Amino acid sequence: MAEEPWGELLSFQTFQNKLPLGAAYGYGGEDLQGLCQREFARLGEIIYLDHAGTALYPESLLKAFTDDLSTNVYGNPHSQNISSKLTYDTIEHIRFR
Repeated sequence: MAEEPWGELLSFQTFQNKLPLGAAYGYGGEDLQGLCQREFARLGEIIYLDHAGTALYPESLLKAFTDDLSTNVYGNPHSQNISSKLTYDTIEHIRFR
């Protein structure tokens, strides 16, 4: 039996071939396997499927967040002190970026 004529149109490979970036689409030029090995090495052989509960956080996010918390002091954004101003300014920056 012949393959459905629309099957080629809907394939991910066809989608990638039509893009200017080709296979680099969505991964910043890195292949998906390399991205998984770098960002989610802690999974090992585990296959994580519970994205409805929460998505996995990549190693780069953990490092950036830890570095930020290790170098800055955040306070209540409604208080009047230096750490609170940093928190307030950070919130405003995120809100309006």
